[in-house]
Amino acid sequence: MVKKNNIAVGRGDTYTSMTRALFTLKSEIISLLDKSNEPIILKPNLVGLGDNGMASTHPDSVRAVIDFFSSISKKDIVIAESSPKARGTETLMMFDETGISAVTKGYKNVKLLDLNTTNFEEIGFAQLIDNQKLPIHAYKILLESKFSISLSKPKSHSSILNSLSQKNFIMGGIAYEDKLTMHGFDHNNPPLLTDEDRMRVCIPLLNLNLCLASVKLRSTLSLLDFTNSLEGNGPIMGDKIDLGFSLASTDSLTLDTFATKLMGIPPSQIPWQNRLRAFYPTDYELIGDTESAFPHKFKLHDRAEFLGSLDYSALIHFSSPDRNFR
Repeated sequence: MVKKNNIAVGRGDTYTSMTRALFTLKSEIISLLDKSNEPIILKPNLVGLGDNGMASTHPDSVRAVIDFFSSISKKDIVIAESSPKARGTETLMMFDETGISAVTKGYKNVKLLDLNTTNFEEIGFAQLIDNQKLPIHAYKILLESKFSISLSKPKSHSSILNSLSQKNFIMGGIAYEDKLTMHGFDHNNPPLLTDEDRMRVCIPLLNLNLCLASVKLRSTLSLLDFTNSLEGNGPIMGDKIDLGFSLASTDSLTLDTFATKLMGIPPSQIPWQNRLRAFYPTDYELIGDTESAFPHKFKLHDRAEFLGSLDYSALIHFSSPDRNFR
């Protein structure tokens, strides 16, 4: 029998819904907090400069997380990010632009961290086109964290149909120089292909590499803010929608599978998640504010039909959850 993982539902505005979801899951969260002085690592999803925060984690959800953990723990909280479109001083500017910097003022236990300034280590090899492989590195602070949080908003996506908690933590955890490698090609020697041919080859490899990296990069707690969702041509553009609830779970694959259903997408249409479930079957029980319906079906990216036509047989190379990403 597959274990049922709790998914906590909180309703209200951004701050209220996230707070309610967290307090619903309070006893489970406390049971996972260790006694050490090591900080809690909070990984938001900050897309880059210039999006005016539409595609990035909302500051009110960050404040809700800070307030909740400050009420149950004396641990420091480190808000850590590595955007694919910002690094160095740009990351600090991104914290400012999205309102995250302003949120942290007044909290002595909260710090901002550009993951690009931290150490990383090799976690294995990504599969590239022509059966090549390149080493992939991840930030040690995420790999070694005793308690890590993925905090993101559900978004439609141009390459993998949707972007949820696992994708946020995995791609954000991969070292800056290796993020393009996850897409299946060497950024120093890009393939001489048309855009469509490159996508046909590389998008299935991205799905495979997400599976492989998920073995090493897993958050302790996963949070999704549906009050600031993004549908249409995400993950950067698109249309913002407020569905009035947030979700929390200590099992990211279970949470993302449920969230995929809420978006109106059959989970089997997310190839990399579907492959993971072959080894990590999921089931869930909703707790908290469960009395209302989840009525909205997301408008998907214009490329959705094309994504569904691709050959994802490369995923067979993820054949064991215990493999060492090699």
